[in-house]
Amino acid sequence: MLTELILLFYILTVLGPFVITAVITSIDNLNIRKAVRERLVNENRGYQSVLNPIPVNYSSELYFSQPLPHWADRLHWVDYEAVGALFITRDEVIFVGSTVRSHEPIQIHFEPLSTELRWAGRKLPKGMVYTMVLWLEMSQNSERHYFTSETGILHTGSKTKTREVFQKLKHICESSPESH
Repeated sequence: MLTELILLFYILTVLGPFVITAVITSIDNLNIRKAVRERLVNENRGYQSVLNPIPVNYSSELYFSQPLPHWADRLHWVDYEAVGALFITRDEVIFVGSTVRSHEPIQIHFEPLSTELRWAGRKLPKGMVYTMVLWLEMSQNSERHYFTSETGILHTGSKTKTREVFQKLKHICESSPESH
């Protein structure tokens, strides 16, 4: 019993600061992502979105398919390249985002008739660790773009929320005015 208590004390003493730092960093990152999204949504109010802007995380095909991250990415456990929102208008779907590292703006326009939508599912992210994050893929002009829903600190609920985004986008692509 004493040995187990000593071991528990040792584990808490050694791992405690790492766990606390990870939790604080995760909460801070979530707050930063929320602030970035709010700014982007406010700056892009001009889009006549038929739905509320949908908070998503984004990865380009290059970023999504890289087998190993940069060391900084490993330390931050970031599986995506940018944060932002999808604006769904009558004529197009627009992703407005900001890259995580350099805060560069990203804006991608998808025309429903020329966009292929596919459920990408889970991926082995950089570092080859299995992930709970689920992705959808939007392809246009042979360029692939990947999106996952914003779920908060943990990725629980990623399947349900990303599936909801997928269904909304699928409905928009299938019910485009030109497709009738």
